[in-house]
Amino acid sequence: MLLTLRPCPPYRLDLSAGGDSGGTRLMRGGVLRVALRPDGGWALASVRQLPDGALEAKIATDGPADAAVDALRFALATDVDHSEFLELGGRDRRMGPLLTRLRGYRPMRLGTPAQAVARALAGQLVPGREGASIHSRLVRACAPERAGLRLPPTAAELAGISAATARQCGLAARRAAALVRLSRSFDASRLADVDSETAVRRMVRERQLGPWSAGVVMVDGLGRYEHGLVGDLGLVRLRSVELGRRATPSETEELLRPYGHWAGLASAYLLRHPLAKRKGPIPDVRPRRAPRAA
Repeated sequence: MLLTLRPCPPYRLDLSAGGDSGGTRLMRGGVLRVALRPDGGWALASVRQLPDGALEAKIATDGPADAAVDALRFALATDVDHSEFLELGGRDRRMGPLLTRLRGYRPMRLGTPAQAVARALAGQLVPGREGASIHSRLVRACAPERAGLRLPPTAAELAGISAATARQCGLAARRAAALVRLSRSFDASRLADVDSETAVRRMVRERQLGPWSAGVVMVDGLGRYEHGLVGDLGLVRLRSVELGRRATPSETEELLRPYGHWAGLASAYLLRHPLAKRKGPIPDVRPRRAPRAA
């Protein structure tokens, strides 16, 4: 099936499709190949952006075409009109330069909410690259392969991983046990239509899921931007430099508060800030004392 999608502008596929999300997608030569799980089945899509900004997509699926198209639209976030966010950010000295440099950036979503839960557990309290590696190993440990890509794992597939296997993939013991338990008893997809405050409260009631993890599931798994990545190490680093001291995780909310129901998208942009991307331990920054008067 060949179709053309017209995303709400501005949109750049090359900026938005970064990373391989555990082998579920691959960007090469300007063409994105992505695996999807429409209605529990499978679909493979090949997408490229045309000079006029439209997306040309080829889809193969084992189920209804409409479901596969909807899954692709969701993954690419093509229907999101984020003009309000751009207006808010354009007035912000911190966000403004990022909007210029990343014009058209709208991060892709994961193929299943269950995969977002796995990504959240994999990324807790570790640098982003390490979390991505753990997430990738978890996906490869349980997800079926199609044409060189891994299908986004379902809750049932993740529940098939033993805690021992999850530990071998890099999860600490408590998070490994939580992955098995949550995959068997917690259905994040049921929160898709629940108001954001209720959804976040429901998630943080679960052991091993805190505000940051709730943000990952909301943004990456449910495609909702009302709750940001509170406490992300990159945001802690950025806020520490601004405050002149080490920031607490809760103080990262101050970075996101001006964006209201766009806090999740604001998180994605702020994590591309040069100060948020610095490597090494977060410094205990203190302001310099003014010299004493003679």
